[in-house]
Amino acid sequence: MPVTPQAIKDQEFQTKLRGYDSVEVRAYLELLAEEFFELLEEKRGQKQENEVLLGENEDLADEKRKYIHELEQLKKKCSQLEDKAAAHQTIIKEIEKEKEDLRTLAADLEQEKKDLAEEISTQEAKLQEAGEKIAEEIRQKEQIINKLEVLKEQNEELRKEEFDFKSTLGAAQKFAREIKRKSEEHARLMMNKAKADVGKFRETSSLELSRIPEEIKELHQKREQVRNELKTLLNTYLEAVDTFSVEEDRLRIKEIEDLHRQIATGKSADKEADKGDDKIDGQKQAA
Repeated sequence: MPVTPQAIKDQEFQTKLRGYDSVEVRAYLELLAEEFFELLEEKRGQKQENEVLLGENEDLADEKRKYIHELEQLKKKCSQLEDKAAAHQTIIKEIEKEKEDLRTLAADLEQEKKDLAEEISTQEAKLQEAGEKIAEEIRQKEQIINKLEVLKEQNEELRKEEFDFKSTLGAAQKFAREIKRKSEEHARLMMNKAKADVGKFRETSSLELSRIPEEIKELHQKREQVRNELKTLLNTYLEAVDTFSVEEDRLRIKEIEDLHRQIATGKSADKEADKGDDKIDGQKQAA
C-alpha cells in the first residue's frame, strides 16, 4: 500500500498503558503528512520539470544533431570555399602574371612601334631613292631604245655587207687550214729528227760508258805501281839514314816528308777515283 499524506493522517495506533500522548502523536502525524505532501508535490513538480527538461533535452539533442549536420555542411562549404579561394588565388596569380606579361608585351609593342616608324621612314627614303632610280632607268631605257633604232639601221646596212664578209671569212678559214697543215708537217719532221738525234746520243753514251771501266782499271794499276815505287824509295832512304851527316839527314827528312805528302795526295786521288767509280756505276744503272 503506497504511503500518502492522507494515509499518514488516518493511521491508527493501539493504545497501551503508559503509551505516547495521542494528541502529540496526531499532531506529529499531521505535520509529517503535510511535509510528505509538500515532498510529493515537490517530487511531482520535479518530475514534471524533468519531463520538460527531458523534452528540452531531446529538442536540444535534435538541435545538436541538426547543428552537427549543419556544421558538417558548413565544413564542406568551408572546404569548398577554401578550394575556390585557392583556385581564385591561383587565378589571381595567373592574372597578375598575365598582366605583367601584357605590360612587357605593351613595352615590346611600343618599341616595335618605334622601330617600325623608323623602318617606315627608312623605307620611304628608299622608295624615294628607288623612284628616282626608276625615273633614271626609264630615261636610260628611252636612250637605249633610241640606240636600238640606230643599231637596227646599222644592222640593215651590215646585212647588205654580210655577203662580202662571208666570202672573206671563207678565204680566211681556207688559209688557216693550210697553215695548220704545214705546221703539223713541220712538227712531224722536227719530231723525227729529234728522235734520230736521241738515238745517236744514246749510242755514243753507251760506247763512252763501256770504255770508262777499262780506263778506271788502268788508273788503279798505275796507282798501285806508283805506291809500290814510293814505298821502295822510302825504305831505301830509311836504310841509308845512318850513313849521312846531320845536314844530309835534314835534307833526307824533308824529302821523306815530301814523299809522305805525295803518298797522302795519292790517297786523296784514290778516294776521288773511288767516288768517280761509284758515280759511273750509278750512271750505268741509270742507263
